[in-house]
Amino acid sequence: MWQVIDAIVVVLLFAIVILVYEIKRRRARIMGHDVLRGQEITTFDALVHISIGLFFAVTYLAFRYFHTPWTFFGFLHAYGLIATFIMPFALAYLCKGTKQAKFVACVMAGVLLLSPLTRPIIMPQMGTRNTVASWEYGIPFNLCNISALLFLAAILVDNKMFKNFMITMGVFGGIINNTQIHNVNSANYFWFYHTWESYFVHALLIIIPLFMILTGQIKPCVKHALVNMIWLIPVYLLAGFVLNPLWGTNFHFTRPIAVVENIIPSMSSPWVIFDSYVDPLYMGGLFVLVIISCVILYLFSAALYKWVRPKFVND
Repeated sequence: MWQVIDAIVVVLLFAIVILVYEIKRRRARIMGHDVLRGQEITTFDALVHISIGLFFAVTYLAFRYFHTPWTFFGFLHAYGLIATFIMPFALAYLCKGTKQAKFVACVMAGVLLLSPLTRPIIMPQMGTRNTVASWEYGIPFNLCNISALLFLAAILVDNKMFKNFMITMGVFGGIINNTQIHNVNSANYFWFYHTWESYFVHALLIIIPLFMILTGQIKPCVKHALVNMIWLIPVYLLAGFVLNPLWGTNFHFTRPIAVVENIIPSMSSPWVIFDSYVDPLYMGGLFVLVIISCVILYLFSAALYKWVRPKFVND
């Protein structure tokens, strides 16, 4: 039974891409020019669409059949990271020659918004929640949860500051989360709620902004990027020196996390606030690392917009 369903899903994923190509081809014939390139549709365009269809099908099968074991840079973890960065290019190419890019971005952002809205409902079903720390996963205070709430609104109202938040803080949060292995259950099984939900949320935090840059919906802006960095400083300090030691949480990762704890220095004798350890040296090192990472992401986004975007849009 499941094999039949898998076959149907694979065929549908491939068929949808071919259907998109056929619609473009017929529209180009009717209009008398190629909406993809401004010239006759080439064999290359057909091959790219076929490759995208195969990519969608292979990605489905990878998550369907290689979910166990879910280990650090095991097959699925490595493939998932690669697929995450291929996906925005694939979607942007499918949208080229159409007017559907904003609609596609809104759909993905709408799916992303379901995460912070449903976590408070689903989390109590996964275990007892009697402390603030036990609710940390469902409180929209981390960068990624804030991003999940903002993305759809930023797209609909065309807020340039929030859109630039997407391409720096949003993408950074997605990368820092999905390069780790979180919420591993005893069976190392990917399709455990806390595992797959977190992974796909953070994948969308990467896919949506990159897709929007490639389709011309976001233009990197230094001023807006700086504003986003400035307003996060008091939030970061509030989390590190008040909320996390008071509640035992780790908002904004002001306490060491696996992916960076070996490269950021820490104090031999941390401060004690509310009977909890606070390490200002680690916090400062992490903040510097975040700034450097966001600068790199901004430069990458600007280069993507300037040099790669023109290949995916019809100016």
